[in-house]
Amino acid sequence: MDFIELINDGVGKKASDIHITVGMPAVYRINGGLVKAGDSVLTPEETEKMAMSVLNDRQKEVLKEKGEIDISFSIHNLSP
Repeated sequence: MDFIELINDGVGKKASDIHITVGMPAVYRINGGLVKAGDSVLTPEETEKMAMSVLNDRQKEVLKEKGEIDISFSIHNLSP
């Protein structure tokens, strides 16, 4: 699943957050609970591709320096 598909699926399930972590499936926060977005474990390459597709240059630097970043990403109407 690519990032746009993940976002669209999360929106469809009314997720307030999507957590993306290497070595784990993506996780949606729905009504305060955590729900796996499937059983597929995210590889380092998939996770990096997803992150780089939405980070600006400054955020990429923070990720490089700290090894992690917490951001928000919102949409109004997104389609593949």
